[in-house]
Amino acid sequence: MRIEKFSAADIPAAAALTKKIWGDELPKAGNKLQNTIYESMVRYYSRNEYYSLKVSEHNSLQGFLLAALPDDSADDGWLQRRLKFLPPREQRLAAGYHGYLAYNGRKLRQQLRPGDLLLCLFVSCRPGGGSMMLQQLEKTALRHGLTGMTLWADATCDCAYYQKHGFTTLTRFVNEHLPLLGRQETAIYHKTLIKNRTFLK
Repeated sequence: MRIEKFSAADIPAAAALTKKIWGDELPKAGNKLQNTIYESMVRYYSRNEYYSLKVSEHNSLQGFLLAALPDDSADDGWLQRRLKFLPPREQRLAAGYHGYLAYNGRKLRQQLRPGDLLLCLFVSCRPGGGSMMLQQLEKTALRHGLTGMTLWADATCDCAYYQKHGFTTLTRFVNEHLPLLGRQETAIYHKTLIKNRTFLK
């Protein structure tokens, strides 16, 4: 496995991987709409290439971690341009999914601490790849004087994974902004970064 910087050129492969792993969340959305939703999600969270990573094997994307500083801005333009090519019902669903993400983002920002790095989108299909990316990101963040990492995760995520890797729960809430997903129990997690930490294997 090889860890490298994530770039805009990786977005299509990252969107396909996200759909492969999370596609069952939106079974009624249809293939074309799912493609739009998952690519818009990756583009929305691809805010800072310096802190974003990917793991590859044999030139195939196996995972990625999109991270950003609190002041990094999201690009909503791609989704807005695509919406006009979708039927009205699908426009509402895609916009609703974007609203779901934005709501969680606002809740997360209420919990931010000075020196935090945001973990925006984290996907891996290769055992061990996620841990490698987290470790590299933590070392990079510490080198730049950052002191914590914060993320949100809903019930569709492997929340135990974050707890295993040293994240603690700051708060919990319910997001009902997208009827297609229903009530989503959501938690915000934080990890304090410590120099010379011993990492999990």
